[in-house]
Amino acid sequence: MAGGPPADERPSRVHGAFVYTGAGKSAQRCPKEAVALQWCLAKRGHREAYCREELRQWEACYERAKARDASTVEADVPRTQPAVGEPP
Repeated sequence: MAGGPPADERPSRVHGAFVYTGAGKSAQRCPKEAVALQWCLAKRGHREAYCREELRQWEACYERAKARDASTVEADVPRTQPAVGEPP
């Protein structure tokens, strides 16, 4: 029994590139686009020039998510002073 654990206890190997799907903001906001971009980069030796479309899609999604988050935060912040022309 030399050489490590039995074959049925060894972790299986999945062919393909490792793609991190962790808790970064881009993965939370645009998980589909983030994973697609990572897969593309992994398959093409991390050459950005070959993954421009995936990068463009991720950037567009991320900008939409940031704008959506900003409008939500702005709506949630209570005003401390009345607006101009508004009674106190």
